[in-house]
Amino acid sequence: MIAGIVLTILFSIMLLSNYKRIVVLIAMTVQLLSYIGTGIPSVKMYFALSILAMLLYFPNKIRLSKDKYPKWLTAATIIFLLSFAITTITSDYIHWQTVVVNAFAYFGFPFVLWKCLDSKKQVDYAIKVLVAIMTIATLIGAFEAFFRFNPVYNIMQSVLVSEDFSFDDDRVRYGLKRCNSIFAYFTTYGIATFMAFVTLYVKGFILKGKSRWLPYLMFLCAFASFSTGSRAIFLGLFLALFMLLVEKRFLKTKTGIAIIVISFLLLPVLLEVGYQVLDSMVNSDTSKYASGSTSELRDMQWEICLPYFLNSPIVGNGRMYIWDTVKEANYGLLGAESIWFSILVDYGLFGGFAFLFMIFACCKHLYAYNLRLICLPIGYLLILSLSPDTGVTYNTILSFTVLILRMFQFSSFKNNDRNTATIKRIPETGLQTLSSRRF
Repeated sequence: MIAGIVLTILFSIMLLSNYKRIVVLIAMTVQLLSYIGTGIPSVKMYFALSILAMLLYFPNKIRLSKDKYPKWLTAATIIFLLSFAITTITSDYIHWQTVVVNAFAYFGFPFVLWKCLDSKKQVDYAIKVLVAIMTIATLIGAFEAFFRFNPVYNIMQSVLVSEDFSFDDDRVRYGLKRCNSIFAYFTTYGIATFMAFVTLYVKGFILKGKSRWLPYLMFLCAFASFSTGSRAIFLGLFLALFMLLVEKRFLKTKTGIAIIVISFLLLPVLLEVGYQVLDSMVNSDTSKYASGSTSELRDMQWEICLPYFLNSPIVGNGRMYIWDTVKEANYGLLGAESIWFSILVDYGLFGGFAFLFMIFACCKHLYAYNLRLICLPIGYLLILSLSPDTGVTYNTILSFTVLILRMFQFSSFKNNDRNTATIKRIPETGLQTLSSRRF
């Protein structure tokens, strides 16, 4: 408890003294470890710091970027906030305080991050922090995978307060312990490493960032995603690997050639593991390789949720209704093995539309720079659609989208092949666009 309070106070003081840099630091660390509490009951460190960052935005506004927030992300934010507001106003189940805090944390903080990433120096700092946290996490995860023990997580649980679902799963799947490293759960670990993999690919291979260690860290991130044992994470990872790596320009690099050679040498092992994964996905109810989530379980959970959804199908029943009411009356709901259960029950079809529009908005902006980068929001959608609700929130995909957009904006790299295009700046928006399109 004391450790959480001390860290929160420390970050708060640093926000007052070096606002831009500490916002970036929070985005790449505390935001990813959002289960950590402040030490004050029911108050997460990320939520407290994101609200403080929003409040301090106004006195620091004059020193921040004047670039407008990307228009499609702005539209997605407005639609989501409308969904929050309408549901809360019309529902008998009112959680105004939670809704306001969520609005700041989910949508306000990515906006502030955009404003703070106002130079190449700030973007480079964000990448350095991401590299540092992912190096630490993936090395701890690799130790956990092979030794089936995670002493760092145990230490964190003993000195910090967990304000979200947090669990060290000791089960073995596909020959490896299901790893969560320093994260709350294997799903949150998998999503963080999946997003980091895509971001590092942009840095190292699209924007030609010169670093010998990037391919190794990318490999560790890919292995980390696999070591979670989550079939939902596998789908996101496979999509990223297919869309990013199966590309002529990449395959001609030393890293690409090394991947081909290693894959050929490990082909028997890869085929066996691939068969197990595919069989557990296609035959999740009967496969000996399947455990945990099954299609039968999701069908049962949807049958539980359907009456509550039909009670208010357009705007939903209100924030946290699925956990405070539905779960209390139906133990079989368990962790609700898809984000769609909580969205449709809490926010109805309007909330579902808002979520899909947010995914579309991220795709729209990333596609403008490189069509292959839509694997990031689509992979995020696939993972959450097939995973239990374990504290992964909308701000993560928005923050990584913002970071990648800024990486392109402050890069001088130009390429006119069919997957990228020359970048030029639009002064009135601060964004860049394509001077030629070859898609």
